[in-house]
Amino acid sequence: MGNCCATPAVAGEEITNKKNKKGKKENPFATDYAYNNNTTSKLTVLKDPTGNEIETRYELGRELGRGEFGVTYLCTDKETREELACKSISKKKL
Repeated sequence: MGNCCATPAVAGEEITNKKNKKGKKENPFATDYAYNNNTTSKLTVLKDPTGNEIETRYELGRELGRGEFGVTYLCTDKETREELACKSISKKKL
C-alpha cells in the first residue's frame, strides 16, 4: 500500500455517514464516510509518511477514485479525525 501524501488545508470537518451516490465501489475494509467540502482545496504533503501498519493510525474509508497505478481511498486519522487521501499502488506498476 502506498503512503498517505496529502490532506485538506482545514482539519476538523464534520464527518457524516452518507450513501455512495456516484456508484463507486465501497472499500471492503471500512464503513461509509462522507465529507463536507466547504473548504479550499489546498493540499499539503505529510511530514511523516510511514506506510507500515497504516491501519493502526488511519481508518480506511470509501473509494475516491481509480487510476492506472492504483486505487485512492478516503482515510481518517484516528487521533485527530483529519481526512486524507490514501493511494494503494499495485506492486506490478512499481
